[in-house]
Amino acid sequence: MRDPVFALPRSEIPYRLMRSYNRRLARIGRHRRERGTFVRRNHGHRFLPDGFPPDNSTGKPVPKGIAAWLGLELREGWRTWFAPEEAPRPRLTDRTAAA
Repeated sequence: MRDPVFALPRSEIPYRLMRSYNRRLARIGRHRRERGTFVRRNHGHRFLPDGFPPDNSTGKPVPKGIAAWLGLELREGWRTWFAPEEAPRPRLTDRTAAA
């Protein structure tokens, strides 16, 4: 409890993996919204684990999730691979500082 979860050296790889797929999924979602296909095939495709107990079973859904992400990259993500990056969105602190 004294150390933040992603501040430990052994957390670097999971942190970078989660940061990468979060950015990619957000970009794919924005691109789908622009194309008008944002809600396509969403119904019934929600993955909610039963929690993350502190034992070895916690890592079991990870390979399945990574495989699903790679499948999405091949089906949908290729459309954004060579698209220009979007302009960064203003953060809450940027908006309050300008006011």
